Amino acid sequence: GDIVEGDVVDVRDSYLVVDIGHKSEGIIAGRELKSDSFNWKDLKVGDKVLVYVVKPEDEKGQLILSIRRTQQASAWLALENAKKNNEVVEAVVVESNNGGLIVEIGKGIRGFIPTSQLDATRVYANGVRQVGRDISSKVQKRLNSLIGEKIKTRIIELDREKNRIILSEKMVTQARDIEKRTETLKKVKEGDVLEGTISGITPFGVFVNAQGLEG
Repeated sequence: GDIVEGDVVDVRDSYLVVDIGHKSEGIIAGRELKSDSFNWKDLKVGDKVLVYVVKPEDEKGQLILSIRRTQQASAWLALENAKKNNEVVEAVVVESNNGGLIVEIGKGIRGFIPTSQLDATRVYANGVRQVGRDISSKVQKRLNSLIGEKIKTRIIELDREKNRIILSEKMVTQARDIEKRTETLKKVKEGDVLEGTISGITPFGVFVNAQGLEG
């Protein structure tokens, strides 16, 4: 799991040999050689390279290293920092299902945005939540139409061991709504007439959003 710097000691047709100061030199082979930033075949003996330790020792006593996982581990570290600091993470929609959207957030790492965590304007016609028959099929069509789109999100849950990332667009858009509401509250008083937009229709009534104030 460690990421360390090593010295290239041999470049072969299908693998690299790297010295990281361990009791034996390490091997990088197969898909573990893949890198988005450089071609491993361009490396020369004596070059420095960052590697990820896959196994300090396999059944043959060999140290197994990876270049590919170095990038992915760095990406996970960046995501952990983003969650800690409540930063916005940009995600690209690659697939949809009944529960929400599967998104890619870089370096082959994927996450999930539940439908409940998407902004209502993406899921419902005119952003209005409705009840009735055929609503689920309409929602699915709208989710399918989002494939390829970029969505700004915040991280709700992050578990590297389980490869589980749950994201929320609402946490981004609601923050904007809170700012708008705060600005509106500074200038309105009881008795003022505001123009609002219907934000939800339920069996018991209608929700209206007026410049960030919802009631």
